[in-house]
Amino acid sequence: MNSKTYRNVQPCRYQHEGTLKASLKHLYNCPVGVVINPIAFFKQQYGVDITARVHRTTYVISPETTLLSVATTVDDSTVTFLGLILQETPFPIPNTQLLNHIVNRCKSRLHRALRSEFNTNLRYFGSDLILDGIVDHMAKGMNRYRLRFIIEAFLELRTMTFEDRPFGTGLIFFARSDYTCVGGGRAGKAFRKGSNTQPRATVGQPNVVSRGRTYAGC
Repeated sequence: MNSKTYRNVQPCRYQHEGTLKASLKHLYNCPVGVVINPIAFFKQQYGVDITARVHRTTYVISPETTLLSVATTVDDSTVTFLGLILQETPFPIPNTQLLNHIVNRCKSRLHRALRSEFNTNLRYFGSDLILDGIVDHMAKGMNRYRLRFIIEAFLELRTMTFEDRPFGTGLIFFARSDYTCVGGGRAGKAFRKGSNTQPRATVGQPNVVSRGRTYAGC
């Protein structure tokens, strides 16, 4: 049985804290903390031993606090941890699947950054990381490159104006099962008052979570 050595990201080598915090804050509209010693801090403050289940990424402590564990290996014997804390979220996170995809993207980038001694672009942990996580979350059974193109097109529209007035645009995705065939095409189910159904991801206005279903087409 191979023994593993667990360590935290060394502070002097981690130079992307601000970018990563800003990207997650923009997505979830809440304060984000980066913890460079999560092994001890999470255990002392929250009773969570992240070394017990290295591959687990998300720990929901309360509706307002979620811990994220980013663990990666540079060699066969050492596991390096970076911790993230989402606090005071304006709404309870309905599920952790999207967060898991974002953390997995962060893992792969952290792995490459460690191997290069963090000789990477300062935006390496920025909005592209978040967008990759959203595409991974949505792209099951779909062409991920086409999906990313659509999202990027809407993000560009968000910054445009018409007759000096900004576009009020957004993009809401639903699971494939949310659609029904109507006259040879597809149409979404109508919004129902009091429905608890939530969209899988919202791009354009990431701080807004809409309840119910909405009309959509191909």
